[in-house]
Amino acid sequence: MQRSLAYMKNFSYTITLFSMLWASSLYAAISESQTPYTDPVELYFSDDQMIEAATRYPKAISQVAENVVVITAEEIVASNARSVAEVLNRAAGMFVSFNGQDVGSSSSLHIQGSTSTHPHHTLVLLDGVRFNYISSGNAETNGIPLGIIKRIEVIKGPASSAWGSALGGVINIITKGTGKNAQPTGVIFGSRGKSQTGEINAEAAGLLGKSGYYLYAGKQDSGGLRDNRYFHNKSVYAKFHFPLGRKNELLLTGGLTGPEHKYFDYAPLDFRVVVESRDRFATATWNGEMSKNLIFSISSQIAFKKFNQTIDVLGVGIYGDAGDLFQNFLWQEKSLSTLGRFVWTQPHHTASIGFEYMRNELKQTIDNGLFLQGFGQPSQAVANPAKERKWGVYFNDTISLGKTTIIPGLRYDTHSITGSFLSPSLGGIYQWNDETLFRASIARGFSAPFLVQISGGGSAFGTINPDLNPEEVWSYQIGAESIAIPRLRIKTSVFLHDLEESWGRDNTGKPVNAGRDRRVGFEIEMETTPVHGFSTTVNYSSVFEKVYDSEVSDNLQAANASLIYIKPDSIRVELAGHYAWWQARETTNGQYNSPTWDWHIRKTLFTRQQKQLDVFLSIRNIFNGSQYWSELFINPDRSIDGGLRLSF
Repeated sequence: MQRSLAYMKNFSYTITLFSMLWASSLYAAISESQTPYTDPVELYFSDDQMIEAATRYPKAISQVAENVVVITAEEIVASNARSVAEVLNRAAGMFVSFNGQDVGSSSSLHIQGSTSTHPHHTLVLLDGVRFNYISSGNAETNGIPLGIIKRIEVIKGPASSAWGSALGGVINIITKGTGKNAQPTGVIFGSRGKSQTGEINAEAAGLLGKSGYYLYAGKQDSGGLRDNRYFHNKSVYAKFHFPLGRKNELLLTGGLTGPEHKYFDYAPLDFRVVVESRDRFATATWNGEMSKNLIFSISSQIAFKKFNQTIDVLGVGIYGDAGDLFQNFLWQEKSLSTLGRFVWTQPHHTASIGFEYMRNELKQTIDNGLFLQGFGQPSQAVANPAKERKWGVYFNDTISLGKTTIIPGLRYDTHSITGSFLSPSLGGIYQWNDETLFRASIARGFSAPFLVQISGGGSAFGTINPDLNPEEVWSYQIGAESIAIPRLRIKTSVFLHDLEESWGRDNTGKPVNAGRDRRVGFEIEMETTPVHGFSTTVNYSSVFEKVYDSEVSDNLQAANASLIYIKPDSIRVELAGHYAWWQARETTNGQYNSPTWDWHIRKTLFTRQQKQLDVFLSIRNIFNGSQYWSELFINPDRSIDGGLRLSF
C-alpha cells in the first residue's frame, strides 16, 4: 500500500510539472495573436514528410493510416542524444528499458507496452536490413551511429502485412543520402564528458563525376558514468549511388560496427558480465522505371552478426580468483536475403507488390571455466549450425477517394520449420477539414520463433521445441490529429492488441505456446508553435497488459515534456523531462522516485561560406532522479558533457 501511495505521489508530481510546463507555453501561444506564423496545415500535414515503413514505399504522412512517429536528423542533433535508444525514449508510445542508461548501455525497445519478456516484438531495420538477432529475436542498437541517420520512422502496432514477423511494430532507420554536388558537404563532430566519455566522428558526401558518395567514420568511448560500465565502439559506413541511364540507378551500402560494454558487476554471485558484438552488412539495390507509372526495385543483402557474452569471476571467493573465466557464450549469425518490389502509381491510386527471401544460419559456442569443468561440464561445447529459410509475398494499396483514403494490405509468409502465416490489414484516413483528420486500422500480425527456440545443438544449449507456433495478434487502433486550436497540435490514439499463442516455458525449460495476452492503452501528444522563440512538447502513454493464464497484469506509463527556446541562427536551449513507470516486481527493486531532467544548450559561433560551427553543452539528470527497472542497472547521477560540431 505504501509503495502504491508513493507511486501515485511521484506520478502526480511528474504530471503536474509536465502540465505546468506545457500550459505556460500554451497560454502564451493563445494569448499572443499578433505574431505571424506558418500555416499550420503546411507545418503538420506537409506532403514533403514521407514515410517508407508503412507500405515499403515512400508516401505522404497524411496517407498513412498507422500510428506513426517520425524523428528527423535535425531533431536528433538538437536533442544532444548519444544513442538511438535515447532518441526513441522521448517518443510517444515507446518504452525503452535501459540496462543502466549509461553511455552505450544495452537496452530493449518496446512499442506500446510489449513487456520486458517480448523485445522480439519490435522489428528494427537499418537501410532495409533486419537488425534483430536471428538467435534471440531482439535488436540492439547501441552500435548504430547517430551521425549517419536521415530519419527514424516508428510504426506502432503490427506491421506484418508489409514486413512479416513484426508483431509489435517497426523502427525503420533510414540513413543519409549521397551528395548532389562536386563540392563535398559534411560534418566533423567531437564531444567530451565525465569518466573519459567522448565521441569523435566525421562524415562527407559529394559527387565523383556522376556518381554520388556518402562516407562516415566514428569512435565512441566511456569509462562508465556509474559502476564502471565502460563502453567502446568504432564504426564505419559508406553509401554509393551510380546512375545507369534511362531512369535506372544502382545503390550500394555497407557498414561495420563493433560495440563492447560492461553489462554489470554482481558481487552476491561473484559475476562480472561483459558483452562484445560486431555487425557487418552490405546491400546492393537496383531501382528502375519500366514505364511512366510502373517502377521496380530489386535488392540483395548480406549481414554478419557476432554476439559474445563473457562472464568473469569478480573474486569474492565463490567461483575462483578475480578475472577467471566462469562461462563464455558466442553466437555467430549469417543472413542472406533478396527483395523485390513493383509499384504502380496513378493520381489517386498507388499499388505495390513484392517478395522477400531470406536464409539464416546460426553457430553457437560455449566455453566453460575451471569451476564448471569441476562439475562435469566440457571446456568447450560447439553446436551444429542451425539453419532456416523464410520467404514472403505481399500486396498493399493506397486508394484516395476525396476526403477518404483506404489502405488494404496482405502478406503470406512461410518458414522452413514452423510453417506459414497470413497477415491482412486494413487502414483508413478521413480528412474532416483542413485542420483535423482521423485514422483507423485493423491488422493481424505475428512473431516467428527464433532459432534458439526451435533448432539447437544439444542439452548444453537449452531445450528446444521445433513445434513452437508463431505468436499472433489482432490489433485495432483509432486516432485523431488536429490543429483546430490556434498554435496547438494535438494527436491522440487508442489501441487494443489481442495476443494469442504467446510464448513461455514449461517446468522443464522447454519453450511453449503459453496462452493469451491483451494490451489496451492510449497516447496523447501536444505541441505548440513558437511564440517569441518559446515552444513546448508533451506526450503521455499508458498501457494496461493482462496475461490471462498467469493472472499477471502490468500497467506501464511514460511521460515526456520539453520547453524549448530558439533564436534562429544563434542559440537553442531545451529543458527536457522524462518519467516512466514499469511496475517492476519486488525482486528487481526498481525505482521510479522522480523524473529525470536534462538541460541542453547549443550556440552557433559563426556561419560563413557554407560553414557553421556550433558549440553545445548538456547537463543530464540535473536533480539526480531515480529511473531504473532493476537494482543491477541504477541510472547515473548528474553528469556534464559538451563539444563542437562543424558543418561544411
